Amino acid sequence: FIDYLENSKHLQRFEEWALQDVLSKIEKYKTPISINISGKSFKEKNFLDKFKRSESQDLFEYLTIEITERELVHNINDTQHILNQLKSKTKDKMLNGIKIAIDDFGTEYSSLRYIKDLPLDVLKIDISFIREMTKGDKELAIVEIIIELSKKLGIKTLAEGVETKEQLTILQGLGCDYVQGFYLSKPLPPQEMDNLLKKI
Repeated sequence: FIDYLENSKHLQRFEEWALQDVLSKIEKYKTPISINISGKSFKEKNFLDKFKRSESQDLFEYLTIEITERELVHNINDTQHILNQLKSKTKDKMLNGIKIAIDDFGTEYSSLRYIKDLPLDVLKIDISFIREMTKGDKELAIVEIIIELSKKLGIKTLAEGVETKEQLTILQGLGCDYVQGFYLSKPLPPQEMDNLLKKI
């Protein structure tokens, strides 16, 4: 589905619809929500237009857009320009509430330069590191170093693919800010999500 969508004429319309759908859910649930952005649309010249046209910009402070590490480092100068625009105030639009997360961190060409220079809010530690961190000291050290570095740079960390209590306990001890994974909940349809949020 994703491959078909990215190579079809419907990608831009779909992302505009998805953005508005996410913003409506933010308004309903009063909770932050993330949305993945296609690497293909991220490279388009009109990438920012879908955000500038939104009539729900007052909800942007609860919105996080996720972009894979591979797309971020493809052209670091262009990436920095786009993200700086996304995080800046323009003459008649306020976009700087949007948060930016780098997805699947550590799977591509990780660079201290782009972590330092890009206006990132959240660094998502790839699931492969989380699954391996209980195997030995070296594997655990990698996750610990990522979290410590992020803290020093003022970037929040999110661990992907948390599936066991042991993993959650370790991450809490390391000071990881957020976690996601089947240990907390599998993806849910709207009605079941409503019921879950009422219990929190």
